[in-house]
Amino acid sequence: ARRRRLSVTERPRSVIGPLAPVLCGALAAGLLRPAGPGSLTPSRYRITVTLDTARHALAGRATIEIRNVSDGPLARLYLHLYANGYSGGHTAFARDRRKVAFFENPEGAIPTGDRTGSIAVRSLLVDGQPAPHTVRGTVMEVTIPQPLAVGEAARVDVAFEVRLPRFRDRLGYRGSNYVLSGWYPKLAVLDAIGWDTAQYRGIGEFYSETADYEVSITVPRGFVVGATGQLVRAAEGAEEAGGAGADGMTTSWWR
Repeated sequence: ARRRRLSVTERPRSVIGPLAPVLCGALAAGLLRPAGPGSLTPSRYRITVTLDTARHALAGRATIEIRNVSDGPLARLYLHLYANGYSGGHTAFARDRRKVAFFENPEGAIPTGDRTGSIAVRSLLVDGQPAPHTVRGTVMEVTIPQPLAVGEAARVDVAFEVRLPRFRDRLGYRGSNYVLSGWYPKLAVLDAIGWDTAQYRGIGEFYSETADYEVSITVPRGFVVGATGQLVRAAEGAEEAGGAGADGMTTSWWR
């Protein structure tokens, strides 16, 4: 497969030394993967999620529709669970953040105490059948009960819960404000090399396919929600998920 070539200009050791392992990890995770069509058609996500501000948590259900357009059957799928990158100092994300903490105490840059977060998968079905799955860090491997033949479509249903960290690096809460990025189980890319099963890193960007999303978000009364996409309907109900903060402005940003 054709690969992109990168030219790296030499820098003083004091700068490139701490960064080199991190940059290499980021490159391996995405920049050096080949361009070109993947082996799955763009996915369609339907997600319902509730923000519980009392517990700083999310409870959601996602339905992911896919179609196999590769040249062979698919026996397994992979999904990214990015929130697990915040589960402690042992993750690839935490190790990267420690290495690039130039203007703060490196130990303060890693997830500990209330800065930790995680995502738990409560149930997983493929076309209505329970699907065996294993989680390794920020990547989940799913065994398809009936391998997906070329041209066939499948539906993946996932129930999940996210424990949110105190905000840092794209995910979490600060006071009554919430920033939510990479909060749902996301289908990995299947490209010319194979499945992208790289762990979530503390430097770099996400490697993912485009997809259509239909998302229903429930937040406490008084919240202002900022999100991409087109608003289809807004309704105010009698029930609230947790309570709004006491510091005035309450917002949540979803990505």
